[in-house]
Amino acid sequence: MSRNVLMKVLWLLILAAGEFLSIYAEMIASKNGRNIHLMVKPALIVVLWGICLMLGYLLSYMYFKNIWIVTAISITAIFIIEPILAWIFFHELPTRWSIIGFFCGVIWMLATIFL
Repeated sequence: MSRNVLMKVLWLLILAAGEFLSIYAEMIASKNGRNIHLMVKPALIVVLWGICLMLGYLLSYMYFKNIWIVTAISITAIFIIEPILAWIFFHELPTRWSIIGFFCGVIWMLATIFL
């Protein structure tokens, strides 16, 4: 693999990590409800999330030179990560339409990257 491909993968992983941290903080906040003292952990995660997301967008754009590819990957990361974390936190299974939406998102990401 060339160095350029490895750098693209690295920055996309950082972007995905930023999305993961964002969703994780949201899930913790929603699970904790009105306990304001339990909001410290999500707030700290949001700081790390912001750094990862900004770096991921900036550096992914540098390597892809196309913001739409970076945006598609970011949105698709949300499609993949959020249902997993929702199940982990709330133990609710997805509906039929949620599953269909998930697969449409994956197909969209693959088409954006490879076509």
